[in-house]
Amino acid sequence: MHLPTLLRRLPGVFAPLATALRRQAPARASAAGARAPLDPEVLAAIRDISMLREDALSMLASLAREAEGMILEIGTYIGGSTVAIALGSRSRVIAIEVGTPHPHHESMPSSDVLGDLRRNLRRFGVEERVSVIPRLATSPLAFREVAALLDGGSIGMMAVDADGDIGRHLGRFAPLLTPRCLLAIDDYDAPGAQAKEALVRPWVDARVSDGTLDAIGVVGWGTWCGRLGGEAARDRIAAEWTPYRRESGHAWCCEVLLPEAPDSASDPRTSRARLIEREGAARIELGPAHAWHDEIRRLGAGRFSHWSEAKPDADLSEHEAMLYFSTSDNSDPTANGRSYEIAIGRSTFALRDPRR
Repeated sequence: MHLPTLLRRLPGVFAPLATALRRQAPARASAAGARAPLDPEVLAAIRDISMLREDALSMLASLAREAEGMILEIGTYIGGSTVAIALGSRSRVIAIEVGTPHPHHESMPSSDVLGDLRRNLRRFGVEERVSVIPRLATSPLAFREVAALLDGGSIGMMAVDADGDIGRHLGRFAPLLTPRCLLAIDDYDAPGAQAKEALVRPWVDARVSDGTLDAIGVVGWGTWCGRLGGEAARDRIAAEWTPYRRESGHAWCCEVLLPEAPDSASDPRTSRARLIEREGAARIELGPAHAWHDEIRRLGAGRFSHWSEAKPDADLSEHEAMLYFSTSDNSDPTANGRSYEIAIGRSTFALRDPRR
């Protein structure tokens, strides 16, 4: 079923938008490439492993069928939405899921998220069409692995059901998106997850208002559907992206991938990483390094820690770790107009590089 046709059949906001979407929609796939609508029995079976309603799952399948490029899903959980997307898609689906167990989840408990995900993909016959990346979406390695799977191609649809920080997720992958990439963003309307809705809805509404995003509508219990507003819109989201998130007090953090072993409990002073703050021509080397995380939170003033909870593998050429840091004057690094980089020997690595 073509997306505008599905929209006319869905209740609420979608029917009035079907004609407008038809004018915008990418060309239909050839008869050989198009996939049949989801069978009602299949849809009901998918609903048993998903927290989305049937109309939202149908919409995901239809969006996937329209996508001009591969599909990226962030926050796959045990794969209900992934199955719907894969059954509708004409191309490969890349699913990022870190796999944190949720044995006490009120509606969909799982003690083995990645195992359940792979079993569900196999059950519905889409395992070979889905590439699972078992990492945090904010990991630099996740970005690298997605780029490698694309092999010079682009992402034509992106679905996000994660922590509510939509700007960080879209911004990190923006260089890989098509200018009119289709989007499905969960928790736009989320009575049961109001903290996430408080992040998602204002961000989406602001981007629709300034033309960065074009809205299609909201379906199910609160999944927003739309698309990027073009090349300039994609570039604006990429330019606004920041890897930093507030940890607590004066502390900020970001994932880093560096050719340097981080500090750890077994060796808390091994890292040679230096943190540089730049503003115009001014360059400040922050510190002290190897700071206690509680001191970074309480005192800040440039203290930082290049840290891993696990003991670094000496055989690796690059190490994924967390950088806990504070700015020189305890200002907000996302708004103070300064840039930050890690120096190791004579080499420097920009923290705003999504590969790092």
